[in-house]
Amino acid sequence: MAIVPKENAQKITKELMWLGCVETFPLNAEDFDGLFDEQQANPDITAASKRLEKITVALNSVAKYRKKKGLFASSPDITREEFEKVPERADELYGYIEKISDAKSRQSEIKTRINSIESAIAQLKPWSELEHDVSSLSTNQTELICGTVPNHISCDELCASCEETGIFIEQISNDRESRYLCVYCLKRDSDVVLRTLSAQGFTKIVFPAREGTVKSIISSMTSEIGALEKETEELEASLMQYSQKSDELELLYDYEKSRLNILDTCNGSLSTETAS
Repeated sequence: MAIVPKENAQKITKELMWLGCVETFPLNAEDFDGLFDEQQANPDITAASKRLEKITVALNSVAKYRKKKGLFASSPDITREEFEKVPERADELYGYIEKISDAKSRQSEIKTRINSIESAIAQLKPWSELEHDVSSLSTNQTELICGTVPNHISCDELCASCEETGIFIEQISNDRESRYLCVYCLKRDSDVVLRTLSAQGFTKIVFPAREGTVKSIISSMTSEIGALEKETEELEASLMQYSQKSDELELLYDYEKSRLNILDTCNGSLSTETAS
């Protein structure tokens, strides 16, 4: 049912006919007693607006894969028959929109994951020559503490600071800013050693919770990036395929926009009547 003011009746009737409405009739005054007593947000308008937003996001997501550039650029002419069949195909068309949304969401997840892995690899590279399995850096008697110190601090200085407990230091690598060190000590002395070294600028590092050497972990991470990049290519291909549905999604947009125009017109008219 649509209740409309006389001045907008022709415009709204035309929109309703496009949606398949074939009969109109007047209402008696008592049929809408109390209709304007209280105005509330129209949930139909909110839902229609959200549907339009989803369609627009989907079209924007596949826009770069289209032969024609720009949203709604040079849309083809459509027949009334095609327009009237949109409700019958709504589930199918919104299914495409959900798949496009899922693909874009997965692309975002992959990009974040790759960035995270690349950051981890960059942090691991200075430790590439560490030959120990990073998942087992201690025994019943000894502890291996890995960490960095500023490059100006020598291993001799660190050993001198731990003279009472005794330690052995192996330098794995160094760069302009830091030395990457492995400190061997008795397990019973590890807490004291770590406190003493920390006072000299030593920072303990924690390796990823993976088994194997640093080289093998980097190799595994690199393979993971390769798999993710391949998945990204597959998602790109699927989005390119869905871009072929753009004309149909634009038709769905036009249909939903037409429905929203009717709701907006009716809602605006009711609000104006209430205000007067």
